[in-house]
Amino acid sequence: MQSYYLWPLLAAVIYALAAILAKRALAEGCGVLRFTVLCNAVFFIFFLIPAAIVWQPVHWGQIGWPILGGLLFFLGQILTVAAIRVGDVSVQSPLMGSKVIFVALISLGTGAESVVSGVWLGASLTAGAVFLLGYSSWDSSRRTWIGVGLALASSLAFAASDVLTIAKASGSGVENYLAIVMGVQLLLSLVLIPLFKDKVRGIPRNAWAWLAAAGGLMALQAVILNIALGHFKHATSFNVIYGSRGLWSILLIWSIGHMVGNSELQGGRNVLIRRVIGATLLLVAVFIILTDSAS
Repeated sequence: MQSYYLWPLLAAVIYALAAILAKRALAEGCGVLRFTVLCNAVFFIFFLIPAAIVWQPVHWGQIGWPILGGLLFFLGQILTVAAIRVGDVSVQSPLMGSKVIFVALISLGTGAESVVSGVWLGASLTAGAVFLLGYSSWDSSRRTWIGVGLALASSLAFAASDVLTIAKASGSGVENYLAIVMGVQLLLSLVLIPLFKDKVRGIPRNAWAWLAAAGGLMALQAVILNIALGHFKHATSFNVIYGSRGLWSILLIWSIGHMVGNSELQGGRNVLIRRVIGATLLLVAVFIILTDSAS
């Protein structure tokens, strides 16, 4: 196994914990838009740290690429929020598994990365696994299908951002590139402030601790994943391994969910069976990628 695959695996575990804490922050009344903007501020701070440590001069002739990366990342966020608002999280979340397929297609189409058969198989299994882990019954309403379209568009935007990172981050210096991406994302997210239902100081006191923990962990896993992407340039295989966050989420909810008031696994026998199958597919996908890298 290539040692660099430990980075997306670590990011997946941290993300799973961050997502559980984020859900508690939202349940305490943080609000989706306020959570998004405040997390983006934390992201920017966290990404400034490696840029300051490495410290390379900014190549201003390459500045357009990280600006485009920031636009794509912000677009992904906006489409995700819109999908949640129009439809249901239980529909949006599993569709995010399509990101790994979009990454493979964009990588192949742009020549940013060669995608071998083992990676394609792992990507397909991951997409199916994430779908099973989050799937709930859909209705056929127009609102639901609009939500589906928004969720798929969100995955496409995030996938394009990942491929742009492996293709163009080195030209600006990976750490500089990512700091600029997050700076652009933060600036763009300021347009969301007028849409807040209440001011930031209206966030309940109980929500702040959960918000701080979730935001910090979200930013940490993003730093780990994106810097590894920029340096090692394996967007598709990294996203397959990162897709194991669905499995880690289930394991964490099962083991510590009661400590944070999360009871998502109480969804009945059919839901549990689907999630066990999805988790198994994820393990197979990760095994294929790791075996393929070792051969």
